Amino acid sequence: MTRYLLWAPTVLARREGGVAGALADALSAAAVGVAATPAELRAELDLPWDHSGRPHADWPGDRWWTEHRGAFADALSAAGVDRRRADAVAGEVRTHYADPDRWTVLDGASRAFGDLRERGWEPVLVANGPPDLEGVLAALGFEFAEAFVSAETGFEKPHVRAFETVVEWAGSARLWAVGGDYERDVEPARRAGVPGVLVGDHTDADRSCADVTGVPDLLPE
Repeated sequence: MTRYLLWAPTVLARREGGVAGALADALSAAAVGVAATPAELRAELDLPWDHSGRPHADWPGDRWWTEHRGAFADALSAAGVDRRRADAVAGEVRTHYADPDRWTVLDGASRAFGDLRERGWEPVLVANGPPDLEGVLAALGFEFAEAFVSAETGFEKPHVRAFETVVEWAGSARLWAVGGDYERDVEPARRAGVPGVLVGDHTDADRSCADVTGVPDLLPE
């Protein structure tokens, strides 16, 4: 029987500051005389995963970035950037988001990912994020059999449809999920009929471990 392990990207690698970090990097590179931290920009930034209960259109490729360019510019304007310059800087966020030097592979993630694949657990990405996420992770050494990224599915975790779409795609295959946030990664997977492993701690988690290297020991053979 085919077995798929549904990975949340946050237990594998992280982009410093996330999308807000990419926005801060674009602002710094533009040298417009205004500085802002990712946290300051994030407070002004409205992103689709802030509204997980509201499905949205699918935004493949350039469409996600075009759709959110105005939100990036709004956040920059709130930080004090002239609107014309804010619009220009907003157009550079995608390049900075995908910069591999701004991503960190978490300790033990590559080994755990590879070990589980060798044991027959084909990796599937289930993530909130822009459409570039799968390609960025592939460049970091994480290649997936299939990817379900919210930009293209229209469902942000913890919306249960983010997992139900995977269940429908997988048919009779055996599924497990792994993630670092119980409410976003594990509990909605359970509601879709997929058991999960939490990398972290939560009183309601049936299976959990302190870091991703413990995942292989918690999955069935």
